[in-house]
Amino acid sequence: MPAIGNISGGLVAERFEISGDTLSLALHVAAGIILAVVGIELLPTTLEADPPWFVLVVFLAGGFFSIGLDSLTDFIAARTGGGRTESGAWVFSPASPSISLATA
Repeated sequence: MPAIGNISGGLVAERFEISGDTLSLALHVAAGIILAVVGIELLPTTLEADPPWFVLVVFLAGGFFSIGLDSLTDFIAARTGGGRTESGAWVFSPASPSISLATA
């Protein structure tokens, strides 16, 4: 099922023009689903914790930290004249140099 969803999602993304807002919404929904799954997986451990509310407080603090970090990076980008559209994704693979050296 995940492979079918991945392939069909890739085909839809290649076929249709998707706005930045739609992409942002889709990524936020995916992140929400992941957080929900993690929360459900941690629920039994949380209920066994000595103060069970501590895990909830730390989880919420992490969410607020993430929102604050996003706001801070947007503020810095606006102050320095940069923006999110000026750079793309950066990917580093330790295997890449060895593969390129082996084929040279």
